[in-house]
Amino acid sequence: MTQSCLKLVELNMMLFKKTILPGLLFWVVNPVVASDALEDELRYLHAEAVITTASRYQEKISDTPASVILITERQIKQRRYQNLLDVLKDLPSVDVQEKRHQVEDNLITFRGHLHSNKFLILQDGVRIDSPTGESLPIADNFPLYAAKQIEILYGPAAAVYGTEAFSGVINIITHNPEEINGVKVAGKVGSYDQYSGQLFAGKRFNDEFAIAVGGHFQRADYADLAKQYPNSYANTDALTLGKKVYRAAAQREPFTAEQESHSVFVKMNLGKNLTLGYQRGYLDMPSTTGEIPSKTIYDPNSRWISETNRVYGKYNLQLSDDLSTNSLIYYSTYEIAPNSKFKNNYVDYIDSYIYAFGDKLALEQQFQYKFNDTHKLTGGALYEKFSSIPKTTDLPQPYNEDKNPNQQTLYHIGTNNTLPIEISQLNYYNAAGYLQLQSAWTHQFSTTLGLRYDYGSRYGSTFNPRVGLVYQPIRSTFFKLLYGEAFRAPTPMDTSEVFGIFSGKQNTQGQYTSSFFHAPNQGLQPEKSRTVEFEINHSINKDFNVSLSGYYTQLKNLIVAAPDKTPIQFVPGGSIASTESNQNLGGSHIYGFELSSNYVYKFSNEVNLNFWGNYSYIHGEDSRKDSALKTQSTYIAPHKAKLGLTLSYLDDYFATLKLHTISKTSTGKADPNQNGKMLKTAGYTTLDLHLGANVYHGLSANLDFYNLLNKHYYAAGGSGATFTYVPQSLLSVMFFVQYQY
Repeated sequence: MTQSCLKLVELNMMLFKKTILPGLLFWVVNPVVASDALEDELRYLHAEAVITTASRYQEKISDTPASVILITERQIKQRRYQNLLDVLKDLPSVDVQEKRHQVEDNLITFRGHLHSNKFLILQDGVRIDSPTGESLPIADNFPLYAAKQIEILYGPAAAVYGTEAFSGVINIITHNPEEINGVKVAGKVGSYDQYSGQLFAGKRFNDEFAIAVGGHFQRADYADLAKQYPNSYANTDALTLGKKVYRAAAQREPFTAEQESHSVFVKMNLGKNLTLGYQRGYLDMPSTTGEIPSKTIYDPNSRWISETNRVYGKYNLQLSDDLSTNSLIYYSTYEIAPNSKFKNNYVDYIDSYIYAFGDKLALEQQFQYKFNDTHKLTGGALYEKFSSIPKTTDLPQPYNEDKNPNQQTLYHIGTNNTLPIEISQLNYYNAAGYLQLQSAWTHQFSTTLGLRYDYGSRYGSTFNPRVGLVYQPIRSTFFKLLYGEAFRAPTPMDTSEVFGIFSGKQNTQGQYTSSFFHAPNQGLQPEKSRTVEFEINHSINKDFNVSLSGYYTQLKNLIVAAPDKTPIQFVPGGSIASTESNQNLGGSHIYGFELSSNYVYKFSNEVNLNFWGNYSYIHGEDSRKDSALKTQSTYIAPHKAKLGLTLSYLDDYFATLKLHTISKTSTGKADPNQNGKMLKTAGYTTLDLHLGANVYHGLSANLDFYNLLNKHYYAAGGSGATFTYVPQSLLSVMFFVQYQY
């Protein structure tokens, strides 16, 4: 398979040199205007593009008090964005460390903020990530088959969204049923036994009822990294905590990385004002992701299985020419399945199960009132009720969902079934109110003032303001100056997570002993941020747009795991030699800038070339209250260039070439030779190629080449049981076919 793929690569590189490259040279010396067929697309290069995410009502990008990137349906198709992860990898100031983490899978850093729910993920304005704030893997469980456009808001948005709108908001806007008016079915096969299928259908039956439904299923074994990186995955003994051989090198098991996901989507419009919906996401992945061979075994039954479900209702009403209201009610759940399991050095190769569950019921009422042509006021109030069983400690057997947490009769590993595990259940609420006044003082100058108050029963009160100034001296150019504050409430996992095991031995007092545990801390306070940002956006002509953004963010009260001066003896009957717990010890400052461009050029009435890309620079420095030492922020590449080129013939054929150049990236492991410095991965450049064609009357096909040059490169890892430098997949090829009728 690899040899044939390499031959295809050579052929495509030859075609690139003989066709696309001469076209690029022609483009440089003979610029002309793009075709009328792209007018709708070109509208999104300019200030006239309409979005809803930044202020939660429709407004032009030039008016919104935030830096926003809009991705259209055409771009989703031609850039081959199959899921949200594909989008994130192309965004400025976003770092993605793939296949890095046992629980999060892909580590994502958004403008220097490590994910951990520090940006919100919405679909049609409704939250679709974890309702109680736990980290959720971002992979094929966030598909885009229903997407009409994607709006990415950079910077704090707590003034309108509350907790976790810390570094940004991503909103996937889906198609209405009448826009589909039929059925789309698609399938994909490719390298490493990857295959998937999806369906999306929609129809309006009458003025009172329309419905869209969709779903997908995906499975992959992914690359055999042990064969692609034999030095990293060399056969070694798997050692226990006591340094004994659990499995000898000569008897090691084969590498495995099987993954499955599926989703369900339903959207119903009842009349003009009421929308009902249901969304489900599911991901089953290895819990051995990123772990080194000496500290894990690649057991196919070691899984991390996450599931989210949500049902919602939205009611919009225009009460008068000046007053409108929006009502939202939704119920959302998150679960780590009972058969989620670890089997590694940390649990002495004992089958150790994990469980977590959370749900949220939310009620929100919003209004928009237009005082006059100058002033418009948006406000709202909401109430959120939560219930959570936080991520449990390592369980000797699966959690029984038919019993309450206090009825599980489970015992700590290594205590001979004598020390019961206490599984907590948290019930809490949050209430909030917010106001935002937007004033268009002249045709060129507008301001935004916003404030939100939140009261959480677990952490108390927070106020978060937002101020924005927008100046548009001419239609093609606008300037923004923005200030915002945000907070991230401690999640149930932050306050209640426990992990560790007992040794099976007893001390002279008859207590079971343990060398280490991560202990709970219910006293955590919200993390806080302050950000100042500017943006300059200029359209050189209707086909060529450039923008420059710069920002500075100060973070306080960050939650970090730190050793406890005195070990916390939170397990009655146990003696723990050392503990760590999550504490509000962290702070940092982050600054950077982003330069983005989009240019469309016409070779002829049928052939167009679109150049798009961005360069971003970011610097982050962390500090801790318990140390005078300042360190580099982790999982950040200071320099990132992400460029793309799409050559299209009408809307029937396209070829997209994507190039990513990523500089050295800081890992999660300190450099032993440099105080305050982190070990770094080597910089790398990757190339992807995507080909697409409308074959015949609704039938289309795509051929996708990932890591086209078959390059060895590494993501940034951490310490402990994970790689410091995480091997990444070599060349893979996917074939995708879709039929719409």
